[in-house]
Amino acid sequence: MTELLESLIPWGYQILLDIEPLRTPFLNVVFQFLTDSLYTLGFSITVMLVYVCISKRIGQGVGLIYLYSDTVNHWLKHYWAIPRPHDPAINDLLDAAGISRRINPVREYSLSPAFPSGHATAAVVIYGEMAYWFKKVWFWFVAVIMMVLISLSRPYLGTHYPQDIIAGALLGVLLLVVWVVAEPRVRPWLSDKSLGWRYALAVVIPLVVLLFKPSGTTRMMGQALGMGIGFVLESHTLRFSTDGVWWRRVLRGAVGVMIVFFALSAVDATIDPLVENAGPFLAIVWDMIGFTLRGFSVAWVTPALLIQARLLNAQRE
Repeated sequence: MTELLESLIPWGYQILLDIEPLRTPFLNVVFQFLTDSLYTLGFSITVMLVYVCISKRIGQGVGLIYLYSDTVNHWLKHYWAIPRPHDPAINDLLDAAGISRRINPVREYSLSPAFPSGHATAAVVIYGEMAYWFKKVWFWFVAVIMMVLISLSRPYLGTHYPQDIIAGALLGVLLLVVWVVAEPRVRPWLSDKSLGWRYALAVVIPLVVLLFKPSGTTRMMGQALGMGIGFVLESHTLRFSTDGVWWRRVLRGAVGVMIVFFALSAVDATIDPLVENAGPFLAIVWDMIGFTLRGFSVAWVTPALLIQARLLNAQRE
């Protein structure tokens, strides 16, 4: 399989070279924004907006399906270990194929493995999960457009081959189908469990998944741990409702964005220096703590502060 994927690199690379002349300053901004929407801050804001403004259940689903699907994607990337288009490791392969030009990415990107595209997988599961539960034709239209644009942003920016996008999207469809079939069955089962059981599962599952490959998965499993704990804590403390007139929801979302931004910035300022100055093991520990706090900020801290600001209603027993 790895040999087949490597043999496709020159084909995909030539397509990227054909795309490069189509870049414009405006499109550079648009596609960088679309790409950034699925990094930690953008993802956290997306989950928060759905969670506190539209539907608590859908927001929880969007957060968890993204984090676990991104972990599966990460495992596959490192299993096949296909170099990125801007990785010097492919130069000999390109020379052998008669390709002398080289890609100039719009900005500097990671040299982590390329196949399959995490952004394509994430776009499908996030917007597919929302569209499935919203059950509105117009939102399916919006969702498909977002899936396509986010996926196209990667080859446009010079950071993924077309085959990465196709595989990432197919993986996203597979994981989305598994999720929408399993989630309605698992949720009632969890509701019947005691509070202690739910807390235990929220902690144990991300930690067990993390053990498979600690390096590179702390971002996903840290946030899954923080969100899981936050979701369980919310279920017996805040018990908020997303009901409200449209302008109140818009105001709630705007204030929520500010809360998430400042909460994540505070975590970055506190934890990132500890990660940078720690040894390999402690760096993973501090990274896990940092991303756990980021996830918890979205799942519990943000709605708690919105309730205090009287922008979100807590349901009382």
